[in-house]
Amino acid sequence: MKEAYNEKKTFSILPEEQIEIIHSPFFPADVRKGEGVTAYIRTSSNEKWTEIRVWRFSPLGVELLVEKEKHSSLSFKADQSVDIKIKLLKQETEFEGLVILSEIKHQNNKLIGVRWCHRGNELKKSWDGVNRRKAKRFVCHERFLPTGTAGNPSRFNDFIVFRICDFSKDGIGLMTSLRNKFIVEGMVLNTQISFPLVGNFPVDIKIETCRFFESQNSSEGYLWIGASILNQSKVLNHAIADYLFQFGSEASIAELRAEGLKVKKASTALEFGCVRTKEDFVDVINLRKLAYTGAGKISNEGEFDDIFDARARIITARHRGNLVGSIRLIFHEDGDDLEHERFFNYRDFDSLPRKSDLVEVTRICTHPNYRKSDILYALMKEMTLQVVQSGRKFVLGSAEEKLMRLYLSMGYKGEEIYFEHEDINNIKHQLLIGHVPTILSGKGVDVKVWNELYKDLTEFINNNDFLSDDPLTNVRQNTYRILSPFTKILTRGVRHPKSLKKQATSLLQGSEQPKVLERR
Repeated sequence: MKEAYNEKKTFSILPEEQIEIIHSPFFPADVRKGEGVTAYIRTSSNEKWTEIRVWRFSPLGVELLVEKEKHSSLSFKADQSVDIKIKLLKQETEFEGLVILSEIKHQNNKLIGVRWCHRGNELKKSWDGVNRRKAKRFVCHERFLPTGTAGNPSRFNDFIVFRICDFSKDGIGLMTSLRNKFIVEGMVLNTQISFPLVGNFPVDIKIETCRFFESQNSSEGYLWIGASILNQSKVLNHAIADYLFQFGSEASIAELRAEGLKVKKASTALEFGCVRTKEDFVDVINLRKLAYTGAGKISNEGEFDDIFDARARIITARHRGNLVGSIRLIFHEDGDDLEHERFFNYRDFDSLPRKSDLVEVTRICTHPNYRKSDILYALMKEMTLQVVQSGRKFVLGSAEEKLMRLYLSMGYKGEEIYFEHEDINNIKHQLLIGHVPTILSGKGVDVKVWNELYKDLTEFINNNDFLSDDPLTNVRQNTYRILSPFTKILTRGVRHPKSLKKQATSLLQGSEQPKVLERR
């Protein structure tokens, strides 16, 4: 690291090799009187603090000027442990230091060199890779690292630019340039952090540790900083969790939640597609089995596929290649039998739309480890878009009673047709019909749900002319959009109503032979 010492040595009175012992790999910053950098020193906890001038400073050590007239009683020797308190303008932090060089003569005064160290006189060197954070760390993807800036609280017009390497619930690991010399443990930084595809957030951090990090891609290396987050909030927690779900080390929503990080918007990390191969279909069957048996709807010996799979379009949602959600769409013609006709005679109900004008939606499921986010809504959006693109107007399906509140708020209408499933714990279901253009217009849809579920979808549909324009619809949609900022605070209640304590694993659920058929 010799190149780190090619800076102008305006104050230098020490040989280069001695400077390296104290500060390596940094070349220290000169400190002049009046710059607001002050030190206090004591050789034992029983002594009083003695103010002493800082001569030069780096994140790893300090040179102190022992003035003959002021400090005649002070004496130091190499390997001596001392307590040092550093005050950088208004910020103050306390260290244990190890005297590396003692009493180097400078005119009538002396210099001592002190390196910060751990308790027990362990000299701080380069980062040893040991995780000392209590919470689990999630490593950021090297191609999509969050970036941040902070004003240096101890220097005028000086800014610290950094990249974040890892997160935990209440801490971060970051890297910054070796040019940032006025950084010290205990310092508080008011940062602005940018998360790719998530947003920018103010984050107050406290520096807990500083290390030199030897980079394989740089001859100079970096300063590695471990810091704790001081201004924890739900908004920041969601931002960190959403970023890690998409760009961090592989972890499910449940794994992140177990570490105190709650994913709010998972949909941007999903890749949607359709079943194309036998392997895709096997993944869907395994997901259905996991979801339905986990919810106690079907036993392990139950059937998880049927004849309708062969002529259905099965939408898949994957997170980093892993299947986390699926939904089945069946595009019938007038002469076809619907899956739901196992439960009732379609011809008995004149209010139902023509089969050729509807899409039958069944078998929606989500992975148990990926619930309590917006994945269910993401599947609903993808389903609605594909129905619109097909030119059909209606969605037909069914839901159990405890989920009706959710689907009614989405704009679906419950038909007076009820049936039970013998193979699904005799759970009673009700038939649902959704007129897609009406739903997208916002008519009969809860304003909070519309902004959460349909706002961006309608913008895409309108921009690409998938539906014909209607002045009244446009007025209603624009009104809902104006109300969007006021509905965001209620989003959680939209996704997780109190009456829906268990996450839905079945929306518009297809079923086996009915036990009871009712018409009211």
